[in-house]
Amino acid sequence: MARAHSVERAGRWVGSFSLLGAVGAVGVVGVVGAVGALGVDEHAELKGAAVGVEGLHRTLDEVAEHAAAQRVAAVWAGQGAGEGSGDDAPRGFGRMTARVPGTERVISGVRLVSHHVSATVRDGFARTTIEEEFQNDTGQVLEGRYVFPLPPDASISRLALYVGDELIEGEIVERPQAARIFKGIVDDTVRPRDPALLEWVSASEFSLKIFPIPARGKRKVVLAYDQALTSETRGSRGEVRYVYPLALGADRATGIDDFSIKVKVAERGGLSDVASPGYAASLRGDDEGSLVQFAAQGFTPTADFVVSYRKAPDAEEAPVAYAPSSAPARRRGPGKGSHAGPAAATARHGNQAHAAPATSAQADDDAGAPGYFALRLRAELPEGMQAPEARRDRAIVIDVSHSQSTETVEEEARLATGIVRSLRPGERFVVLACDSDCAAWPEDGLGVAGSAEAVAVEGWLRARVPQGSSDLAGSILAAARRLAPDGAGQVVVIGDGAVSSGELSGPRIAARVAPVLRQQGVELRFLGLGRSVDEVMLGGLSRALGATYERVSTGAPLRTRGPEVVASLRAPVIQDPQLTLPEGMSEVYPRQLPNLRVGQEVVVTGRVAAKSAAGVTLRGTLAGAPYTRELRVSWPEGKAGHNPLVPRLWAKAKISELERETSAGAGMEALVLAKEHHVMTRGAAMLVLESERMFAEFGIGRTAKRAVDLVEDPFAARGHGRLGGSSGGNAAGEPSSASTKTPMEPQRKDASPSGGTVGDPWEAQGNLWGERAEAQEGPALSGTGRGGGGTGDGAIGLGKVGVIGHGAGTSAGTGSGFGSGASGRLGGSHRMPSPRLRAGETTVNGRLPPEVIQRIVRQNFGRFRLCYDAGLQRNPELEGRVTVRFAINAEGSAVGVGDGGSSLPDATVVGCVVQAFRGLSFPSPEGGVVMVTYPIQFNPPREPERSGLTWEPSLQTVAPRYEPVRPSAVHRPPTGAGSVAEATLASLREGVEREGASRQKHAALVRQLLVAGRVEEALTAATRFARMDPDLEIARELLAGAAAASGRAALALTAMDALSVGGPREMKHHLRAAKAFEAAGEERRACAHWRALGELRPSSDEHMYEALRCRARALGEVAEVLAEARAMEGSGANVRGLIAALEAGRAPGFDAAGGGRGPFMAKVVCSGEPSACPWVAVVTPSGAVVSPWTPGPGRASRGEIALSHLMNGTFRVIAAGGKSGSGAQVELLTLGASRSFAVEGVEAHTVAMTTVSGLGW
Repeated sequence: MARAHSVERAGRWVGSFSLLGAVGAVGVVGVVGAVGALGVDEHAELKGAAVGVEGLHRTLDEVAEHAAAQRVAAVWAGQGAGEGSGDDAPRGFGRMTARVPGTERVISGVRLVSHHVSATVRDGFARTTIEEEFQNDTGQVLEGRYVFPLPPDASISRLALYVGDELIEGEIVERPQAARIFKGIVDDTVRPRDPALLEWVSASEFSLKIFPIPARGKRKVVLAYDQALTSETRGSRGEVRYVYPLALGADRATGIDDFSIKVKVAERGGLSDVASPGYAASLRGDDEGSLVQFAAQGFTPTADFVVSYRKAPDAEEAPVAYAPSSAPARRRGPGKGSHAGPAAATARHGNQAHAAPATSAQADDDAGAPGYFALRLRAELPEGMQAPEARRDRAIVIDVSHSQSTETVEEEARLATGIVRSLRPGERFVVLACDSDCAAWPEDGLGVAGSAEAVAVEGWLRARVPQGSSDLAGSILAAARRLAPDGAGQVVVIGDGAVSSGELSGPRIAARVAPVLRQQGVELRFLGLGRSVDEVMLGGLSRALGATYERVSTGAPLRTRGPEVVASLRAPVIQDPQLTLPEGMSEVYPRQLPNLRVGQEVVVTGRVAAKSAAGVTLRGTLAGAPYTRELRVSWPEGKAGHNPLVPRLWAKAKISELERETSAGAGMEALVLAKEHHVMTRGAAMLVLESERMFAEFGIGRTAKRAVDLVEDPFAARGHGRLGGSSGGNAAGEPSSASTKTPMEPQRKDASPSGGTVGDPWEAQGNLWGERAEAQEGPALSGTGRGGGGTGDGAIGLGKVGVIGHGAGTSAGTGSGFGSGASGRLGGSHRMPSPRLRAGETTVNGRLPPEVIQRIVRQNFGRFRLCYDAGLQRNPELEGRVTVRFAINAEGSAVGVGDGGSSLPDATVVGCVVQAFRGLSFPSPEGGVVMVTYPIQFNPPREPERSGLTWEPSLQTVAPRYEPVRPSAVHRPPTGAGSVAEATLASLREGVEREGASRQKHAALVRQLLVAGRVEEALTAATRFARMDPDLEIARELLAGAAAASGRAALALTAMDALSVGGPREMKHHLRAAKAFEAAGEERRACAHWRALGELRPSSDEHMYEALRCRARALGEVAEVLAEARAMEGSGANVRGLIAALEAGRAPGFDAAGGGRGPFMAKVVCSGEPSACPWVAVVTPSGAVVSPWTPGPGRASRGEIALSHLMNGTFRVIAAGGKSGSGAQVELLTLGASRSFAVEGVEAHTVAMTTVSGLGW
């Protein structure tokens, strides 16, 4: 059941608010300029029979102390696990790569040379500012990419890039648009300019891209984020921890030349016990706070940087708030699902009212001015009440998907072992290690608490390593179904919440698992632990499912944090909590409070219209009885409680709610809110361009930055001084005037031009042809670029295609070049004729402007011209029309490309042009797939006009005769390395040893080893590559291929499974993994990917059929599937057929023959059982491996492989597996040529080689 809080309010809405406090110690932090001493008059009572429950014999603190001392201390110390200590494993800053502009080459050569952090913490709210510098050690210009972690609750507020000596602030831009603009600028090598792009990757990881980083040069960026820190209960006082993440794991490590961090901490009531464990940091304090500093050279961190402190024993939870002195004058209408409610509204189960924002305030000290608030709420037992105690049977889930690292899996295992050791006599357990499926200990039933069982499960857990994709819904269901439905069950899920298979969105996961949780009567607890944690997912699920969520990594080592987490699992839970707030408070987030563990703190934000002395009431259910806690608050006065971070934290909380919804309206509302408050979201990015003119050129409006957003200490501008004193200048958060400067905001030399913008020339492939001719500024239809001369060899000189850049020029590209061969140009002194390409009338069916499609296709005319040039060498009079028909899918890729009825008489040229269309990228269509028919007319060049001086060749030039070559294939037994010379392999090995960090060299070596048939060496090289960069897609792809080619089916399947971790919404990864697991007979894992496909493409009859079919067959959910299928409107033939089959009592299996045949077929002929027969893998001339475990677009099963495309070169056919003496043969059929070859063993070996020639491209 979903749990929520609700807000009752009286009066009309006129603003927003931020309260800070706790149930038991609550305060409101200075709202609308009124801050002062906070008075709290607490009244609490527990109604019902809960107090008299038998067994209330131990307080929560005693439970924690008992658990830590008696059961789990040895685990946290690492005893029994072969560990030297309980410290975390060494880690690194993140991972750094580089890309060569205009290509997809990922190389090394860029490193992080300086990283300076400045953080200010006041009253539990923190602003962190990071300045980092990147250096390019190579001799070429590169694009740098840095992937790094931030705290899960961080609200990114700033990205700025130094362009020369000026710091240019970034803007919030819709993510696809920002990515297109950035890539277009980077790949426009004619006029490279200076962008930076910050994007969300997954969980709490982010990607920063910077361009250009000059050869042997450096670039510097600044970014900042805000967060609300929560405290951990320690006896009668709370400990606050500020944590700066420094790592993603040892396998994702980046060292740094120059590192420094300084953290300023201040609490209104004073603080004590300030510490920074793990680092030799300096500490300096005064009456106003403390300053912690640390610096190092040649630094690779061993842990996160943590500053911990305690508040004063008698410190009140001082409230904070912020009232802007210059709010927007406009008033927004209510959004989707929003309404302005009456006085006193209570937020319950998502019914939180949304009111329109207030009009601008008149003065900071105006008591009626609108503002924002944040409330710290701690759920506590009434004084004198003891924690109820109950028997618990536990199903403990640890996440062993690829998103975890070896270190975090070890931490999960230690935590799970500690939970098992904390069990009391008579309690039972099961531990599940889950990725796309779960392994369990014990395999069946439940284990019984005891030291012998704990030792056994500890050994089992020690063998767990990161594996494939993460099916969170499947793991929760598997755990819940292992427990008896007697009310004593508790499912504990330990992981990062990064879902990559199964149901992918929070609402879909909740809808899938909620009925089973209710049926089983189990309690659900989420514990966030991983390289980075997706708290949007885990927090949303905890509210939707009536669960609780707790972050494990709070900066303390696991030996300290572990016993606290284990004890919290025994903490009683306040269910269905509802919060009633004073009059004038509205738009409170989260709209639904999660079920609250006793001792848990939660931060609630909202808007406030005016001060009110009314009380705050928390209601819920505890141990089956009503729970009520009432607090009276008095508002402080003065400016000390003003907190300029609160508005953005409120916006971040609201955006997090919107991101859990799936409607387009919610996404648009989140984007508008992100731009208004300058908060980065998952659907938006931060983009920096080199000048105001560039922002205008790309149609990106510039938003006014608040002065408080551009300084390291946002509190100083409100009278706090260095750590709490006064300072002059504008009020915090007030927009600065044009003449106001800050250290981070230098005045631009070139002011932004007035007038309108020219729209979004989104440049997917680079804006080569311009945008609007009539625009006064920005891109034009033509410009000056490099010429089209070339340096080719043989019959035609081919070089770089002339690129037309931005500008007001009139020439379509000028320049000179050299070529050799019959048609090579000897110089640039004459304007030589060139073939003419003209676009015909384009037909577009779908919601994408035809002019956008035409512009992108025109940008690639150079590719088509090359195809035509080759045809002109065979037939100088060749001319005609090539019509290409294709579709643009939801990702903007050209799919289903084919000949749409061409008149050009050269089939080779037609095929070449069609092939060139397959690499095009377009904007994502608004309304689904777009169908396009694009004709291009090709005409040969005309003779140039001659000037007075002419050149006559001394020898007659004769065009070569064209002899048509028919494609053919020859099958033969294996002979050594095929077309790969040993010298080539030696050179590649030397390159890897010489440049060990080069991704390109690693990939090239693996591919050529596979082509040469050196499959064992290829597997070794691929494993090395994957360990070097475990999150790089091509590294995992090559590992899967090398494993399949060497006969390691299980390893290949795991690598295929992990591909969706990097792109959980990319259907190609799920389709390949589903087919691979079906071929392996692992239907539950296949079903995790079929279910993902069903969610990603619900309109696909095929995908919905497979998602429903596998649930009925592999998961036993026949009744549920029938109900869902019957309820589907407009279901296709496949789904209707499934309904009929299930009604007849038959759950069909996967049809492996559905992939279709292709031009290359490899079939196993074997009379024995399928398990006794071998399987085949085909290595293509490019080093790709197609096998049952690494399928391609064509048919891929254990007994048959079909390639959908061919290329010239030698294909290697490998057989592996089965049993000796099976008498199996492999039949090959390619381009009409067929031949059979005997399989001579069970180890992986080459059985045949097929050489294809004459394809023409």
